[in-house]
Amino acid sequence: MVNSEVRLSGLEKFTKYSVIVEAFNNRGDGPSCDPVIVQTLEDVPSAPPQDVICTPVSAHDLQVSWHPPDRSHLHGIVQGYKLFYEPVEERYEPGKRESKVTTATTAVLHGLKPFTNYSIRLLASTRAGDGVVSPVTFCTTEETVPEAPEKVKAVPSSENAAFVGWLPPHHPNGIVTKYTVHLRILEQGRELKTVKNPVAAHQLYYEVSGLFASKMYEAWVTAATRVGQGAGTSVIRLSPAPSSSVPASIVSFGQLVTVPWKVTVKLACLCVGKPRPSAEWRLGDLNLHHQPKMEINSDNTLIIMNVLRSNEGNYSCHVRNTYGSDEIMYFLQVQVPPAAPVLVVTSVMQKSVQLQWKQGDTGGAAVRQFLLAYRSVGEGGEAGEWDELSIEPGVSRRLLEGLLCGTHYQFRLAAVNKIGSGSASPVIDVTTKGSKPEAPKLEHFLQVNMTSVTLLLDTWQDGGCQIRAFTIEYRETAGGSHWKLVASSIVSQQSFILQALIPATRYALRVSARNPAGTTVAQYIFVTRSTIPGQHQHSSDHDLITGTGEESGSPFYMDTQVVIPAAVSAIAVVGAFIAVVFCLHRRPGTGAAAGIGGQGLDAGSGLQDATAALDNKHNAEQRERYYATVRKPAQLQSPGLERIPEYSEDIYPYATFHLAEQETMAGNPQMPMQQVFGYECCPVNSIQSKQCDPEHHLKTRSRAGRKSKPHKSESEEYDSLGSDSDTEQGTSSRTESSNHLDDPGPGAGRAGIHRPAHHSKFPLPHTRIKYINRAVTNF
Repeated sequence: MVNSEVRLSGLEKFTKYSVIVEAFNNRGDGPSCDPVIVQTLEDVPSAPPQDVICTPVSAHDLQVSWHPPDRSHLHGIVQGYKLFYEPVEERYEPGKRESKVTTATTAVLHGLKPFTNYSIRLLASTRAGDGVVSPVTFCTTEETVPEAPEKVKAVPSSENAAFVGWLPPHHPNGIVTKYTVHLRILEQGRELKTVKNPVAAHQLYYEVSGLFASKMYEAWVTAATRVGQGAGTSVIRLSPAPSSSVPASIVSFGQLVTVPWKVTVKLACLCVGKPRPSAEWRLGDLNLHHQPKMEINSDNTLIIMNVLRSNEGNYSCHVRNTYGSDEIMYFLQVQVPPAAPVLVVTSVMQKSVQLQWKQGDTGGAAVRQFLLAYRSVGEGGEAGEWDELSIEPGVSRRLLEGLLCGTHYQFRLAAVNKIGSGSASPVIDVTTKGSKPEAPKLEHFLQVNMTSVTLLLDTWQDGGCQIRAFTIEYRETAGGSHWKLVASSIVSQQSFILQALIPATRYALRVSARNPAGTTVAQYIFVTRSTIPGQHQHSSDHDLITGTGEESGSPFYMDTQVVIPAAVSAIAVVGAFIAVVFCLHRRPGTGAAAGIGGQGLDAGSGLQDATAALDNKHNAEQRERYYATVRKPAQLQSPGLERIPEYSEDIYPYATFHLAEQETMAGNPQMPMQQVFGYECCPVNSIQSKQCDPEHHLKTRSRAGRKSKPHKSESEEYDSLGSDSDTEQGTSSRTESSNHLDDPGPGAGRAGIHRPAHHSKFPLPHTRIKYINRAVTNF
């Protein structure tokens, strides 16, 4: 069954493609369809408009022009542009943003404030939505005539003079070039003339002299820019002092003074009076005379050098003489760069990060913009260059898109006011979601043939990040040949066929998959199919070795860090096995030693017979002492009870079963012992001088075999417990025991064959062993 639906990925946005569909059968041929023209959907522009230019038209109008985003970033048809603008001057309310929509690439902004700095940002829109906003562009409107000076007053200084003082206009609408003091002279209610007295722009007072008490005087003040003179202040009456005694008065005005940091500030306190008044400057209750970085000049002006934020506060000037007193107050505000915002990450996706922040101290000035800086950090810790993004004021969150999947990023944020950029927030480390590619199993990845192998690249797991490229290398495992590079950059391909291979040959294949999160290297060992029918590869012929990062030099079985420990472990195991075998081989009474002893005895060696006779004699003497105490007199035994064993060889610790052949033996006690045991008499030249009989021969062999055993049996251990018996008592007991043995009482046929049977270490005929076991049954 062939799929009738295929998804094509990695295509450009809002782009036309020609698609041809062909069908193939097993022979590799088939019809093809006519080309089909398809177009991908629109998306929002991924770049802002370019080359933004702002030109002032008048004091109330600005003209803005720009170019559309680059065609590769449009991703659709532009439906229009949006402009955002607002004043950034301190005297206007911050955050009062306005917008304008247009379809052209130029626009005129009307109704603006004169001689005011505006921030302008714009974006392009498609049917999919709004695109990326452009960086801030600042533009200032033209100058116009200023407003009237804010305040004005007159202070008599003598009998024929007076001072006029004022404050600058609140909205100068340009740069003030001069002030003019207008003086109108009146006599009996009639205007005689008006005199204009120009004053420099930095001077805020003027002394009018030549006054007469018989006339009236009126005054007002105007300011002028390069455009012209503005409106005047309200009219004030001006008159000299009535006498030579003049009360202390201050001509200057107290006001709010806002200055940037690290400048020199002058606070004027021009005073008049006769006699000359005394003056004093205070910061709160602190007298400022002889303070560091402060001085007071001859005209009673307070000079503060290199002001900092710590110099902010209320500064008051006090004057006093005999006839009066006066005071004014300044509030000094020092503007500094804003404090660092508090930056946090609220969410992390594969290709985007949601950031949120809170601005603290603005430094005494409105925040004009935020600067968001970010950079990527490599796997080895090497950091890239900082990319900076401008964010408009009043915004407290931002979704940063277009990031790489599974990549480590660093973020920091700084606020900017009219003084400059403040300190940046602490760096935040964030890793976008996603991981390195994951290698598939060999049976899922490779399709091996005789001269080729098919690599199913689509079986690789991308780890949540799209795989950018594959690199394929191979070599024969035999001979240590070098890696052969087949392809170094394979993208958007479901499979790859590696051809020109040799049948029935073992190959190593190395595949590197790279995505934004990193590179994964995997090695595969496979054997091509044989040309010989019926010859198949085993699953052990194939193997998978995975790794990450850069390529590995050789398979694991060629790695000395793997081979050496494995060899040492194998040698240790073999050594332990040999030691166990050697110990088992040297165990007494087993193995070859026992076999050799048995063969020598069966062969009737004269030397061995002599040794056995000597051993039997020595053992007999010991047993006479050990078992004397356990002998039982024959007359104490009941006829129906079996005799208690007197010797260690009479005790058989193992359970036996009563067999039928035993009854036969018991019923025929006259059966010759030679027939039962198959023995023959000893030769005449035997070392033994005693007459050879079967019972004695059997007893001798049993004791000889028992002596060759180095460890004691359970009965021998029991015998050793009675080794402290009295020697004389043991000798007499042994005599009685011998008499009982020589006396064939009831059951003597069965009891007489118990002792020599079960302790013999020498091989006996099979019939003999069966008879011994059966005979012991009646013990």
